[in-house]
Amino acid sequence: MADLQKDVEALDRVLFRLASVDDERMLQVLQSLLPQLLRLFPRSLVTPLEIQLKDKILQVVSHIKTRLQALTCPALPLDALCQVLQTPELSVFSYNLALLFVELGFGAASTEQQTTVLAAVAKKLSSFSAPQQDTFFRLLVCALPVSAAAVFPSKKDAAEGEQDTERSALLGGDNPEKDYQDDANVEAVLDFLLDLVLYELPSSTTSDATMYGLMKTRVERLQRVKVSELKREALYERQLDALKLVKEMEIPTKCKIPVYLAGSASVHHAVKAFCDEQLSRVIN
Repeated sequence: MADLQKDVEALDRVLFRLASVDDERMLQVLQSLLPQLLRLFPRSLVTPLEIQLKDKILQVVSHIKTRLQALTCPALPLDALCQVLQTPELSVFSYNLALLFVELGFGAASTEQQTTVLAAVAKKLSSFSAPQQDTFFRLLVCALPVSAAAVFPSKKDAAEGEQDTERSALLGGDNPEKDYQDDANVEAVLDFLLDLVLYELPSSTTSDATMYGLMKTRVERLQRVKVSELKREALYERQLDALKLVKEMEIPTKCKIPVYLAGSASVHHAVKAFCDEQLSRVIN
């Protein structure tokens, strides 16, 4: 309990210091402070002191978030925040806020760093809540086009050491498609990409969500991911990038066919032509 009280008192000092520095200095401090701060959340909220600590952390986070949202593309410690996401048994507050700050700092990241972030988050995607998955999908749509090999490396490529290679050979050689057969993370991505490819912006005279061939809940997810805010040509570009991502993924062809079929019904020539070509290869 004494340690919790010390943490609360320390956070009071942190909040005072943050309030007294300019934005440039704050961004420097956040490189080390932010990941440490998110790990401080207590796992349980039983005692008054645990609740007090949680509230104090949220007070500091609120101050940081408000200032960051007033900045254009703030640079944040994305790698360290991704490590928070992959750390087991932290508070749900830790994971939610790590994703929030990843999203706030995503725009300032290089293409390479964005890909690294997507790959790190994708590893945990199936274990995330629906709102957490929405955040990942917003990042993915923002980053497209991306390399499938970089974001979704096969388990064989990710493995290290000769023992893994020997074991793979003993089990029947190299077959990357088997790695994805039961990958719930990949299934979650394919489910979203199918909706993305099916989506069509409404005309000025129609507003019925069923026109997209999607259930209302599916359209609502696309709205949360801000797909509905894209201009028409930007939407078609994202759809084509998504289809190319699916093509690159080392997954069984049967998993790709539903996405290609969705694209073949598109009113956009490039999207339809790409999918028709992929389907013709499968059929022939």
